[in-house]
Amino acid sequence: MSDYPWYEKVTADATLLQGDLVEGCPVIIFRETDFGAIDDPAQFLAALGGAVAVQTVRSVVMTQACDLQQGHVENVILCPVYHLSEYKSEVWEPFMQAHDQGTTAKAWGNHLRELKSGKLWNLTMLDKRDADGENDTSTPHQVVDFHNVFSLPVGFLASWLRASRAPRLRLLPPYREHLSQSFARFFMRVGLPVDITDP
Repeated sequence: MSDYPWYEKVTADATLLQGDLVEGCPVIIFRETDFGAIDDPAQFLAALGGAVAVQTVRSVVMTQACDLQQGHVENVILCPVYHLSEYKSEVWEPFMQAHDQGTTAKAWGNHLRELKSGKLWNLTMLDKRDADGENDTSTPHQVVDFHNVFSLPVGFLASWLRASRAPRLRLLPPYREHLSQSFARFFMRVGLPVDITDP
């Protein structure tokens, strides 16, 4: 076993922490995103209320561990997580096809190398965890997508996890901090309106 394992398994009633992987997490989404035909503020509110839905999403907790432990936040930030095979079929292949690009084994291999090396600013990869005699919780390689960010009340998520009675995997240091750093890089991108002139 590695001296620096990626994950530990925690019980359903374990305190919520940064890096917790939540299977089937209920999050609020908007079914409708085209509100262009509405021109009255009251209608906007009605349309928004009617567009809300709940969907289950495999997620990872992004909120800083210290903020959760010290009760400094009311809401937990989560990002969606895909098993690598799901990411390939549900995200990468449709994107490539929509942009008239090939989905060959070579193209996928190139994409995987960029993903693994951290060159894709909107994504990061998590390593797999194999099952063995002492470890009955496994996971394949996973991809965290920073494009969609969800938020849930801390109390709701903690209570829902306890009620689920299912153990969960938790990223360990330094991997959860690396995930946080990747998330920060995604949000700290700044494009300049005018390039710097040559010195």
